[in-house]
Amino acid sequence: RVDAGGASIKIRIVKGANLAMEKVDAETHDWPLAPYGSKVEVDANFKRMLHEGCRKEVARAVRLGVASHNLFDIAYGLLLRAREGVEDRVEFEMLEGMANHQARTVRDAAQGLLLYAPVVKREDFHSAIAYLVRRLDENTSPENFLHDLFGMKPGDAAWDRQKARFLNACAMIGTTTYGPQRVQDRTTEDRAPHPLDSPFHNEADTDWSLPHNVRWVRERVEAMRKAEPPFVPLQIGGKTTPGSATAEGADPSRPGNVAYRHALGGPEDIERALKVAVSARESWKHLGWQARAEIIARVAAVIASRRGEAIATMVLDAGKAVMEADAELSEAIDFADYYARSFSREGAFDGLACEPLGTVLV
Repeated sequence: RVDAGGASIKIRIVKGANLAMEKVDAETHDWPLAPYGSKVEVDANFKRMLHEGCRKEVARAVRLGVASHNLFDIAYGLLLRAREGVEDRVEFEMLEGMANHQARTVRDAAQGLLLYAPVVKREDFHSAIAYLVRRLDENTSPENFLHDLFGMKPGDAAWDRQKARFLNACAMIGTTTYGPQRVQDRTTEDRAPHPLDSPFHNEADTDWSLPHNVRWVRERVEAMRKAEPPFVPLQIGGKTTPGSATAEGADPSRPGNVAYRHALGGPEDIERALKVAVSARESWKHLGWQARAEIIARVAAVIASRRGEAIATMVLDAGKAVMEADAELSEAIDFADYYARSFSREGAFDGLACEPLGTVLV
């Protein structure tokens, strides 16, 4: 764009995230934490971006805003921009009201400073306060520079602690990983049953922030909508039958559209199903907990491997939102995996006598 005569752009590099919210989000969905897992990695990557932004070939197209209250990082940035001769392309930024005496000193040393603050209508003032409180909570955490700033003097314990953190981060500039932490790809997953002796672990929800996962589910929903409405037969004793009548299933999101057709069972079908259930009782009784657990674990794997098809079916049959359908499937997989492992827990059957109820009609 600049080569074509256009204007440059401005990019601000800043440390900070609502880490508590990120952790809750990751734990809830069983996703990797999106930000770095440690403060030193964040600091190292901040410096790596600072190096990149101060390169002359980059600075001619990108004006860099270095947003930090860490005086070690600010001094580092001042030296770096002077060495590269890009003082007019790199400026420093601070949050209004966070450490005003520090801001004045940096303004004088850097020959300028951008102060930024949330601006809201009076009726939304609580939103600004919430933002500032969150930033204060971040900035006063034990690892943060501002935690030590107000009582720190060169050479004291707090100074040495912050100096060591700065040097550790500098040493990691070339080795800290970069790129997304969350790389789930539903298009390539192949889910096998988890070993029964492995610890239980929640099934991860689909990460919809990743474009390929969005395309994955959209393709399946659209394919099912465009296909001829399938016929769903009865299945009794492992064999399919058309039943005694047929009914239509409607897509709630598209009134008047038939999503599928399905068989209805008559008295003969019900009688046959009951006989199959009764005849299976004896073999099931002697199956043992290990074999039953393996069956349930396979059920979990089948649901997981057909997640996309199941989501599309729930969307068409019940008008489910994709995210809701996805979460319900994760829950179903978790139930199967959890109870498959419950059989094998030590002491699970101590003092327990099991007596089957027989065939139960639900």
